[in-house]
Amino acid sequence: MSQPLPPQARRLLGPSNPFGAPLWFVEETTSTMDGLRSLARDGAPFGTVLVAGRQSAGRGRLPGRRWEDRDGLSLLATLLLDPGLASLPGLTLRVGLALARACETFRAAGEGPPVQVKWPNDLMIGDKKLAGVLCEAGPAGLLVGFGINVGQRDFPADLAERATSLALASPWPDPRLEAAAPHEALLEACLGRIAEALDEEDWRAAAEERLWNRGRRVLILPGRPGSEPGWEGELLGLDEEGRLLAAGAEGEGRIFLSAEISLR
Repeated sequence: MSQPLPPQARRLLGPSNPFGAPLWFVEETTSTMDGLRSLARDGAPFGTVLVAGRQSAGRGRLPGRRWEDRDGLSLLATLLLDPGLASLPGLTLRVGLALARACETFRAAGEGPPVQVKWPNDLMIGDKKLAGVLCEAGPAGLLVGFGINVGQRDFPADLAERATSLALASPWPDPRLEAAAPHEALLEACLGRIAEALDEEDWRAAAEERLWNRGRRVLILPGRPGSEPGWEGELLGLDEEGRLLAAGAEGEGRIFLSAEISLR
């Protein structure tokens, strides 16, 4: 089947794609997840990537969560993969690890705070969110969506204490980050790191090294609001499937498959 063309899209020829499929860019879409899902149904090959300058309805992992972006200042992308990869242990964490590594290649060597992985699907610099990951599998393929705050130098009042960007997390001196979407250099770095992380045997240890607030006491909230009260404990690490390991005040262990972490 011929490659479907997204409406008003242009093909990105500058970045290389280790997955061997076309990269498409649209100035605006509802979400890159929705746009690429439509392309997948029309026969887009695995490895296809859709990038947007702006999303009108970007969303997060939990119902009601939105991804807020500003025109051209975020890297907003979704990658189409073989649905068989959905069973890969720690899939979302692997992608987060890859994005953290990619972001740090644009930082002056040995300078600035590390990019950490907040279980299960965010990237943090300090206590502020830098990026988010969303993976969804369906009949047409596995959709790996990610959004990274790149050029924002300010945020709305309700986000200012909780969000950051590569531009704000000094020092990020690489001039390539000053360009507007599609942020080709960062996109290429992200795709290359994702390809590596999908085959990485020791991903768990690498993710634990970057695990946000590992060793600290946190409040772990249920994955589905209203299902159970929050639980306080020490964040220990990850199991072989990427589930969260924590210990309570009396030393009792817990394994979490889906939850939200909040600082105490």
